[in-house]
Amino acid sequence: MIYVDSDSTTHNWHKACCELFNHPYIFDDPKFTCKTTDGLGLTNKQLWEKIDSQKEKFWSEMEPLPWFEDLIKLVNQYDEWRFLTSPSLSCYAASGKVLWFQKYFGKHFKKYIITPKENKPLLAYHNVLIDDMDENCELFTKAGGHSIVFPGVHNSNNNLLDKRLEHVREKLEQYYS
Repeated sequence: MIYVDSDSTTHNWHKACCELFNHPYIFDDPKFTCKTTDGLGLTNKQLWEKIDSQKEKFWSEMEPLPWFEDLIKLVNQYDEWRFLTSPSLSCYAASGKVLWFQKYFGKHFKKYIITPKENKPLLAYHNVLIDDMDENCELFTKAGGHSIVFPGVHNSNNNLLDKRLEHVREKLEQYYS
């Protein structure tokens, strides 16, 4: 089984935040190296209060990232897959993410697991996680799974931004050969 994270792997989290706060958005902006709050000059409380004020809309209307469809086609070539995503600090995240999945995959789409990030390693044994967060991948690997840090400006694979899908393909080839 391949588990695919959503925020910043298939959904454009940074653009949604920039638009919410009327902040200029630049694709792969290095100002977002670790936390969105750093790039926007906000506290965590300010960020989540504004996101929560949008309810499910913030989550359900995020744009897919340019490689979204190609990434899903790629993982389909190797194994069965599911989205594995955290509900974050917003009480509207889970339902908003389900609405996003249904928008792009149809009303009856159920290939997702929404759980706090601390639970992701519980699904590790002999499985693969594709996630943009180094920490999530490290914990998944320690729990007996394989992981692929999806290249982003905010993680250890920031030198592979122009080879995102090639990197995923190479890692999947290693794990499935």
